[in-house]
Amino acid sequence: MAIDGKTLRRSFDRSREQSPLHVVNAWASERRLVLGQRRVDSKSNEITAIPALLDSLALGNTLVTLEAMGCQKDIARHILDRRADNLLVLKVNQGNAYEVVRGYSDTHCFQRNAALRPVLDAFEDSHGRRVRRRVLVCPEAATLEALRGWPGLRTVLAAESIRSVNGSGQVETEIRYFLSSFAGDPQR
Repeated sequence: MAIDGKTLRRSFDRSREQSPLHVVNAWASERRLVLGQRRVDSKSNEITAIPALLDSLALGNTLVTLEAMGCQKDIARHILDRRADNLLVLKVNQGNAYEVVRGYSDTHCFQRNAALRPVLDAFEDSHGRRVRRRVLVCPEAATLEALRGWPGLRTVLAAESIRSVNGSGQVETEIRYFLSSFAGDPQR
């Protein structure tokens, strides 16, 4: 289940000084189905709307994914309390935790002759570009001091995307990091 916030286009009214409507959605990605929505209060943000949305859903035995805004210890704990697992995007907004994970991954995942091997290494040719995606699972990184306070943390993942636009010679590389309480099959 993916949790994501969206601002609805053309939902504002300048004449009434009404700001656009912002909602948090729960999306069953395998079924391609919206499971629920919560309006984000105009004086708040997604962090306060996410727990209310989660409380309205049956989460047992579910893997809940959240973008960086939802990468919060309280939200991770809330998901675990509902008997589900989480997969949270770790970005710079988490400061020291992000820097430590990035350093660990650089050394153990991406340097030449690194010890860890990808659990996924796939190529895709579509939309005029070629993309290589590699996902590496780093369970030992979950024990790093900077991550000690994360509830139920079992593994850290690093996902690398290498994109080349066909015929242009231009190549872009991006590495994203994730924290997860999920201890099952890394392919999932």
